[in-house]
Amino acid sequence: MTLLRYARLLGQGLVILWITLLLTEGAFRIFHQFRPSFIFSSDSYQQFRPPPFSKDYGFRLNSLGFKDLEPDPSHDGPRIVALGDSFAYGVVPYDSNYLTLLDDLLDTETVSVEVVNMGIPRLDAKDYQQVLVEEALALEPDLVVVGFFVGNDFHIRPRNTSRRRWLVADFFRYLFVILPKQRVGFHPTDYHDSQPTFLEEVFLELRAGAAQQFLPSSRMVEQNLSAIVSIFGEMQAATQRRGCRFLVTLLPDELQVDRDLQERITARIGFEGHIPWEKPNIELAQALENAGIPVLDLLPAFIEAGRRERLYKPRDTHWNRAGNRLAAETIARHLIRTGI
Repeated sequence: MTLLRYARLLGQGLVILWITLLLTEGAFRIFHQFRPSFIFSSDSYQQFRPPPFSKDYGFRLNSLGFKDLEPDPSHDGPRIVALGDSFAYGVVPYDSNYLTLLDDLLDTETVSVEVVNMGIPRLDAKDYQQVLVEEALALEPDLVVVGFFVGNDFHIRPRNTSRRRWLVADFFRYLFVILPKQRVGFHPTDYHDSQPTFLEEVFLELRAGAAQQFLPSSRMVEQNLSAIVSIFGEMQAATQRRGCRFLVTLLPDELQVDRDLQERITARIGFEGHIPWEKPNIELAQALENAGIPVLDLLPAFIEAGRRERLYKPRDTHWNRAGNRLAAETIARHLIRTGI
């Protein structure tokens, strides 16, 4: 076979490959347009929303894909809308979710409080604002509560990048990089409080990366603090125009609570000296208070309770049943004291 024939075959193969990639990319974009998926890049929070009526540990999500019952149109008591990421959505069953428990704790003999869980996994602060404007305010809440997870919410994912990215590349990244690192799926059939989610080495690698923002040399919090406060300021203004109150709750990272994990991660990253684990909470809480934005930091309660019991699911980063219960009780006490 001549060199020219080899060149022709190679050219034909490259053309076929290019056409295949274009057709696949087109198919992915059409699919993503009508059924957004977290696998692919997007500027919209819709990509992370679970399908409506899908099941989570036997509980059927509502018609909007939220892990809650349908909002009661006839409810005449106080209504709280809760926004957040996977902590609000929860890795525990519906009955053990802190927002479900909060609903029960706030009910009295004379007042029925409705807590509407509008948590969607993987969201950031900018997404919370979008959910508030596009969906939450329409429910005419008396109070909007945002759960800000200190572990990763200081990072706001770049917008206006999806058109420049190949969804085919996103798919292969998920298939060969992200998926193999998970030991179980996002929605296992049965929930077990003691069942780890990630393999040991993968979990430690992820936690070592998350620890970087707590190091004294890190500037992540400092660089993003003003943007976060600005977003929450705009959200508070939007709620006030509708006559409802606004509250930011700071949800602690396991690294801030579990001393054994702190020691293991500190040794893994080779850091010598004191790591100010509470610093992000202190700085954000102070900035929010200075801006007149109500804030409740759950970290002190979690540090205290964490000395007595495990509050996070093993190798997962999310709360177990005890952590969800503690969060519900802490928020309930605050709301009862300040007025719902």
